[in-house]
Amino acid sequence: MEKKKRIVNGLRIAQALASDYISIYYVDIEDDSFIEYRATDEYQELGVERAGEDFFSVSRRNAMRLIHPDDQAAFIAALDKETLLSALEGERTFMLNYRMMFDGAPRYVQLKASRMGEGDERHIVIGVLSVDELMQAREALEKLQEEQTAYSRIFALSADYICIYTVDLETERYNTFSATRNYEDLGLDKQGETFFADAHRDCIKAVYPEDQSLFKAMFTRQEVVNAIRETGMYALNYRMVFSGAPVYVCLKAAIVVEQGREVLIVGTTNIDAQVKRDMEYARDLSIARMQANRDALTGVKNRSAYLDVEAQINRRIREGEAVRFAVVVCDLNDLKQTNDSFGHQAGDRLLKDACAIICRVFKHSPVFRVGGDEFAVISQGHDYDHMDELMDKMRQSNARNEAGGTIIACGMARYEGDPSVAAVFGRADRRMYEDKKTLKDE
Repeated sequence: MEKKKRIVNGLRIAQALASDYISIYYVDIEDDSFIEYRATDEYQELGVERAGEDFFSVSRRNAMRLIHPDDQAAFIAALDKETLLSALEGERTFMLNYRMMFDGAPRYVQLKASRMGEGDERHIVIGVLSVDELMQAREALEKLQEEQTAYSRIFALSADYICIYTVDLETERYNTFSATRNYEDLGLDKQGETFFADAHRDCIKAVYPEDQSLFKAMFTRQEVVNAIRETGMYALNYRMVFSGAPVYVCLKAAIVVEQGREVLIVGTTNIDAQVKRDMEYARDLSIARMQANRDALTGVKNRSAYLDVEAQINRRIREGEAVRFAVVVCDLNDLKQTNDSFGHQAGDRLLKDACAIICRVFKHSPVFRVGGDEFAVISQGHDYDHMDELMDKMRQSNARNEAGGTIIACGMARYEGDPSVAAVFGRADRRMYEDKKTLKDE
């Protein structure tokens, strides 16, 4: 009986974790013995022990040899037995990202530890999954954001002024303090008695036609003075026309006191290059963000995107909002067998087929690939209201594919006042395993 139980546990581990895990450990937390399941050839070449009597000591010893020096301390602290078991008491799942060394080069991996559950509190499952591609995409996104901040700061220190005016606020008499050749070519008055009235008159010559209404509405004495009194500065972005071409500019104004009189200082700065860089950055950021949240193989959203949505819903739960959602967990049957028998290209086609079925059924809900052969759906609105019908469609799909087609085990759970999305996911996950067992028995 004990042998049979161990075999069943092994099958459950292999099915529960993604097919692209580097290594999976089944750990007895009473005596710290462990067995390694299904390590990749690349990982086996690192000389990691496949079984032993003191998992946590072995892990610490391996860490000094296999983990990037900058990540060793965090790994050793997290994999302390008492610390890990304490973390698993709450959500029953613990994750840690760090870098392992392969052929002298660091690669990001993710450690995921889970309780076995369902009456087996003695064992935990620990899997190590490659997340290098995801982390690199995130780093690229962060780098773009840092560059954008740096360019903004450089611009603030090296502004390119087009023109500067001084205006007596009491009389509105004004003089041009400095102006570029392009600005002088516009033929505007360099001094006058009615600054704001002259600015509205001259905007026909100087301001891009599509922005003239904005300029007239926003650049008035009342708007400028009120903004300065409230915030210390007035600013307005619009386009001017130089040599027949629109150029983005920023008009800024502030009040200083000179010889007891309030003087308005108005400066117009060329921000055309910055605005165009910002537009380019916005496009790059959009592409990087999409890549960071998209699964390369199936095209649906990935684990990172799922965690973002999970965090948003958790915030709404904490703030006491009335939320209605359901989580569906789907797991593809026989992916490992397909990979082993026909190669990973066949396995990839099977994953795409499974993803297409899930997307077709839950067409009003976001679909996420959260593991190698595991998908999650967060349903609200239309799909939530028709959840029973959609789950029946998944069962009908499995019935049609019994003779060698794509079989997908599914479990669904609705939010019922749970403390977090993870709790709903956990119920759906357990029901998925029940469905998987039923499908295999059939």
